[in-house]
Amino acid sequence: KARMVAKRIGLDVKEGTYMFFKGPNFETPAEIRAARILGADAAGMSTVPEVVACSHCNLKVLGMSVITNMAAGILDKKLNHEEVMETANKIRAVFVEYVKEIVREL
Repeated sequence: KARMVAKRIGLDVKEGTYMFFKGPNFETPAEIRAARILGADAAGMSTVPEVVACSHCNLKVLGMSVITNMAAGILDKKLNHEEVMETANKIRAVFVEYVKEIVREL
């Protein structure tokens, strides 16, 4: 349903393999290289703990992440939390509408 909703509202969503890192700091370039070798398309500090909790309760889960930055070592610049928040704020309204539309389909 989420893919169908994305298509209907013209949202370009990607599917892939997500690598979880505990945080609270950004992943290191070495961790990102290892994640790539293991087949990860994205990495982050969220989503997985929530999915594990839902799994323990036998709940169905739809995991979604907004990719807000290129990982450490991908670009030749230092990661910046303010830029991550700025990117998240730019997509917020679209993402909220996407989630609302998915819920309407349930």
